[in-house]
Amino acid sequence: MTEIFGKLCENFVAVSNQESAIYSLFYMTISGVSHRFFLDAGALFWSSGMEPDEDDDLLEGDVYVDFAKQYDLAGSRIESIDFANDLLRMRFANGVRLNFACGVDECGGRLIDSP
Repeated sequence: MTEIFGKLCENFVAVSNQESAIYSLFYMTISGVSHRFFLDAGALFWSSGMEPDEDDDLLEGDVYVDFAKQYDLAGSRIESIDFANDLLRMRFANGVRLNFACGVDECGGRLIDSP
């Protein structure tokens, strides 16, 4: 994913279940292109050109969480995004680091580290 390093994060939302605090889908707009990604069974899946769609994304108890607003990420450059050992790590130029863990038996990620 090195092709997005240094690019601007324009928007970043995730789908979360209010009871479990598991994030099942992520949407990030980077330099005008929308990206959808998710964690499942210890793997990262990423595709471009997909935007949030409430009808498809939200199940009962799910909500969108606006990470761009919560962590002031809109306009911040992406320093790194990597996935290894069941851990998705994101680092932004404004100093924010978000880490999501996903076990091999899990669908989605748990936020384990943030500012």
